[in-house]
Amino acid sequence: MPEDTHSRKTDTGMETHGTLVRALRFFTVPMLNAIPERWLRFLMHRTSRDASTVVAHGGSTTALEAMYTRHHRTRVSRGIFQGVADFF
Repeated sequence: MPEDTHSRKTDTGMETHGTLVRALRFFTVPMLNAIPERWLRFLMHRTSRDASTVVAHGGSTTALEAMYTRHHRTRVSRGIFQGVADFF
């Protein structure tokens, strides 16, 4: 059976990244880390109210709540298709 390229199990039963994901991360993570913090903050403020809340309240429970819930929006506030996609 060929190795799964997305994830695989170790001897301890823990799931790890597969070959494809590790290769993609090798190139994308350094590029994303090179983006200046100021640009990221600007983009977060411009893209959504939830992202603005996270930036404004970084490191607090309010920021976590905004990241993991629909803090400033309803289920289909960005359209029916995005509402369905949010389930996944």
